Amino acid sequence: RGMLIGDQPHALRRQLGLDGSFEPAIRVRGYHFGNLLLTRGRVLSAEQIALPSLTAVARGCLLARVELGGARFAVAVTHLGVRPADLEPHLAILLQRLPRDEPLVLLGDFNATVARLSPLNELLTLTADSPPTFPAGRPSAAIDLVGFSEHWRLTSLTAVRSEASDHLPLLAELELT
Repeated sequence: RGMLIGDQPHALRRQLGLDGSFEPAIRVRGYHFGNLLLTRGRVLSAEQIALPSLTAVARGCLLARVELGGARFAVAVTHLGVRPADLEPHLAILLQRLPRDEPLVLLGDFNATVARLSPLNELLTLTADSPPTFPAGRPSAAIDLVGFSEHWRLTSLTAVRSEASDHLPLLAELELT
């Protein structure tokens, strides 16, 4: 609980001993909000994919190329908006911008169920049996999800009890096939 003051992404990378990338989506009252990827591997490159909204706060998707254990792959981290009108345009942008020719993992708070995210099925698998993660105290909705391209095999997926957020984190284990 509480908030770190200063450069939170840098502080987390340093305290955890991980590499990472932060891509801000918006700036509010002098603070940047966006998506953070932390990895035991090495971030080779990262870019922000803008997910604009006409009626709400703009969102984004961080797309990074990562090297871990000699393998290279793409990891995308996103936090989609809560307004249903934004979902279809955001999914269209993701389908246009996310890579199709390399291993891909997509992680995030989608603010939508797997059924509502069906357009992404042409690119990756979103686990239909994902455990509920929201609200953290009594999770009933599976809106924090892990998606992966055909290059991967999911070996485990569990929600982790935590008081750090109003969402429970997911722990996913994937193997390159």
